[in-house]
Amino acid sequence: MSEAGQRIAYAKGMLQGRQVGDQEGLQAVLTSVLEALEALHTEVDGVRRELEELSGYLQAVDDDLFEVEADLYGYDEAEMAELECPHCQTPLVVEAEFLDDDAAEVTCPECGYVLHRGPAYGEPVTLSTGGENGQPS
Repeated sequence: MSEAGQRIAYAKGMLQGRQVGDQEGLQAVLTSVLEALEALHTEVDGVRRELEELSGYLQAVDDDLFEVEADLYGYDEAEMAELECPHCQTPLVVEAEFLDDDAAEVTCPECGYVLHRGPAYGEPVTLSTGGENGQPS
């Protein structure tokens, strides 16, 4: 059990075993609760530092992997295009060559907004459902 867990259990035991109606008993319980909170803060701070360290390590691994992929598949960052959905601001990275393809369409994976549509798609067509009984209006 962690130090914070032990301190919480101690405070719980004090609450169950003492009369907290008197000033001295209440002060002892509050002191043990504050010590438990302090221990929790210390543990959370340690976890935060470890997370920052792991985040840096993960970024380094990601950078190394990108270099390996670039060497293996023969592309580099200059051949990639970064887009951002104007509708939901989701960042998107696609091959720049893909944007030159006449039949290419790029849609946002989050909201479905069309970010790029090649000329082969032509102009969007609006369909009319017609008037009453399906007859043109």
